Amino acid sequence: MNSKDLARLKKLKAHWQSFAPGELEHSIRCINELKNVPWAVGLAAKAFPVIALNDWRLANYDAQDQPAGLENWEKIEKLRATLFEVRYAYDLFKRGLQPECEKKTVGNSDVDFGITFGASTYLVELVSTQQTDSMTENTEHVTLLRSSWVLIRRLSC
Repeated sequence: MNSKDLARLKKLKAHWQSFAPGELEHSIRCINELKNVPWAVGLAAKAFPVIALNDWRLANYDAQDQPAGLENWEKIEKLRATLFEVRYAYDLFKRGLQPECEKKTVGNSDVDFGITFGASTYLVELVSTQQTDSMTENTEHVTLLRSSWVLIRRLSC
């Protein structure tokens, strides 16, 4: 494995290890319960691969630094945001709410959940505050003066 892959692997493993104690296990319980809830079936199916990836992580501790390990760590990282959605959906489910997942809004846009409560519909978009590869790729540092600079993020809507 080259040095770039090793650095990427180290970063991915650090993200995985940053889960709070019990967070992954709770996510897996949520997936298993939501897979039988009609409005959440699609979300649970999207997150289901994390169970097999976690089994791989536990069973192959010594092989995690191999090329196949890097591929699995990348899969795990891509599912991290989905796990947050699953835990949020589980909380909604436990409160007896039945939101619409991937609620269509204007044009081709959607939000993570549409929750109707009484006469109102609330649109919920979950947002990560972690620096992602996409954010890094779309960030530019522009020097204005010797002692000042501006951070520009290119966002698409």
